[in-house]
Amino acid sequence: MLVRMGDFYETFDEDAETAARVLGIVLTSRPMGNDPNADERGRIPLAGIPYHQLDRYLDQLVAAGYRVAIADQVSVPPSKGGAPGLVERRITRVVTPGTVDRGELLAERGNNWLAALVRAPGGAIAGTDDERWGLAACDVTTGEMELQIVPADALAGEWARLQPREVLTIDSGTQPPLPDGTLRTERPARDFRPERAREVLAERLGVASLDGYGLEGFEAAVGAAGAIVAYLASTWPAALTHLRAPRAVRAAEVVYLDPQTRRSLEIFTGGRSSEGSLIDTLDRTQTAMGARLLRHRLGQPLRQAAAASARLD
Repeated sequence: MLVRMGDFYETFDEDAETAARVLGIVLTSRPMGNDPNADERGRIPLAGIPYHQLDRYLDQLVAAGYRVAIADQVSVPPSKGGAPGLVERRITRVVTPGTVDRGELLAERGNNWLAALVRAPGGAIAGTDDERWGLAACDVTTGEMELQIVPADALAGEWARLQPREVLTIDSGTQPPLPDGTLRTERPARDFRPERAREVLAERLGVASLDGYGLEGFEAAVGAAGAIVAYLASTWPAALTHLRAPRAVRAAEVVYLDPQTRRSLEIFTGGRSSEGSLIDTLDRTQTAMGARLLRHRLGQPLRQAAAASARLD
């Protein structure tokens, strides 16, 4: 936790030790009297950063895989020489890899996906090719959200396409097969309930229902979207103000490319970098929005030739 104290954000106790190690800043201490966390000298560890360098240090903490709560001053501090008083502080934001909205961690010409995944009901046996998963992915910087029901054997390919920074999963039951190194955040089962998710999404979009969005048969994915909304409500409510209508991705309309095929076709990488890849050759877009759209269309091509040809006009 980073606590705003004047011109600095301070960390205390174990957080201070972690911050000093990860950020390379000075670890000091301060007297705290009878505080139970104080050492034998009555002092606790302390490490701080200047408030105007918050983004720089947040990038480092998030890149190291930490979730960071920011506590800001929400009342006016007592004036110098005036009567002493307490300053009210409140957690205003919780920054996680999937909810970063600025700084060097953001790819200007790509998406920063926060994903949620839950097993779709229907009697399929876990671990078989018949298994289906409800997937929702949201970019909090643009408000984009896409929903789909993904066959188990296509999950790896979708993960390679989206490369989500963080994935929300249910805290009980069958867990999805995720690649090593995936940052998983467990959430309560109630956040994934489709009925509640429909109500919450409709409320956020300012509509009476989701009937006009083509989400029939997407119940598990709708539930996953509800988990994302609940997560953002608890970490960064402001992100919900620009949430856009979800886009349904239908398995019959797109081609799922597995990771090996993506590498072989050199769609996004031509060896160890993007140089010489298909995206490197074709990307002459003038805006970040155009670059993201091009990456999306190359990463998930359409199955029907007529639909693909319609994009060329």
